[in-house]
Formats: sequence, structure tokens, C-alpha cells
Amino acid sequence: MLQVCWNPEFSPLEHGEVDPDWKTWRWCTKRQGTIEISNHHTRPMRVASRLKLEGVDPTKGYTISSALLPEGELRLEGDSFVERVILIPPGKHTFTISYHGKIPVTTTGRSVWFRVESFQARLADEVSVRAPR
Repeated sequence: MLQVCWNPEFSPLEHGEVDPDWKTWRWCTKRQGTIEISNHHTRPMRVASRLKLEGVDPTKGYTISSALLPEGELRLEGDSFVERVILIPPGKHTFTISYHGKIPVTTTGRSVWFRVESFQARLADEVSVRAPR
């Protein structure tokens, strides 16, 4: 079993009105947020992951850091779509997203920095995915 946990800096899952089954997002209330992915199997799992990052300033970039990324971190310019196949060993692993914007925006009574939109993490053998870029 693969389990994804969003740390408390992320809001509960929100849905769009046009296509609520596909367009979902979580706001991050800090400049940096962490997602934990746990592999409860006894062997590594190939996981196809995809997400879109949208910040309050679309010109600012992001850094995604994890020991599971071959390069250790992924630097992105501006709002970005990310699609990767990652080998997840047994155990708990973290992915930290850092937003390079300087000022949050207040919406619905909370300060937010960026959102993770349409996040998906599935076993790579179950979906057709493009090779990592």
C-alpha cells in the first residue's frame, strides 16, 4: 500500500466547480510544505506522480527536495507542471516544496503562498506515463 500524508501547513483538499473529479488542490499556508509518502510494501514501488504548482506570484519559482529525486532537488521557474516516475523504497519518505515568492495573499480568512493542484501518485504499472524529462 502507498500512503500520502499532507503536513498541517497544507489545507484540506478543495475541488473546482467545473471538473471536481480532476481539478483539486491544497493551499500551503507557509512558504514551504512537506508531503510524506509511505510505502508499506516490503519491496520498492515505481510510482508515477504528477502535480501542478501555482503560486500567488506566477513568476516566482519553486524547489522540490527529496532524497528520492536522482538530483536531490528539482528547481522550477514560475508556475509549473511536474510529472515523474520515482522509485519509492519501503518506509516513509518526504518531499518538500519551497516557494520562492516573498509575500502571501489572504483569501477566505487565511494567508496562502502557493497551491498544489491535481496531485496524483499511482503505481507506475497501473497507469500509462511519459518517461521523466
